[in-house]
Amino acid sequence: KDRRAVATWLIFIAYCGIEISAGSWGSTFLVLTKGVSPEVAARCVMLYYGGLAMGRLVSGFVANRLTPKSLIYIGSSVMGASILVLLIPSSYIVAAIALFMIGFGEGPIYPNLMHLTPIHFGREMSQSMMGAQSASAFVGSAFLPPLFGVIAQGISAGLLPLYLLILYVIMLLALVFDGY
Repeated sequence: KDRRAVATWLIFIAYCGIEISAGSWGSTFLVLTKGVSPEVAARCVMLYYGGLAMGRLVSGFVANRLTPKSLIYIGSSVMGASILVLLIPSSYIVAAIALFMIGFGEGPIYPNLMHLTPIHFGREMSQSMMGAQSASAFVGSAFLPPLFGVIAQGISAGLLPLYLLILYVIMLLALVFDGY
């Protein structure tokens, strides 16, 4: 169970790193790589957060028809495909749609991972694992977006899609390793 716990922590660190980095740096990415005004970029990032909210809402509506694991993998697939679209040189409109879809794909992941904790680790361990998962989420949220800021300042904000892809691959590998 120790290796599964470490994999779960990696999932939460990477997932939250993606979620907060995309929201925090999406507008900078759009301004510096797509040439849009800060106002337009801010609206595009608003779409990202709207996608996240819509993804959570839709996953709640279909939760009785699909298993939590299915929702996690469907969301992960949408998120991964959308990150790949963000990697393709394109207009800001395509990038904005990709950001929306990244958020939409993220929607079901966090709540369903938490929902599966008692099943995945047993009831006796679920409370401490949920605490550890929340701590891991905090680590990903607190440290990975500033890390990208260092990368953006030192190299280029255009690396955001690649950064998100690296975190996504870590998350996906940990999901598969952990047996989700």
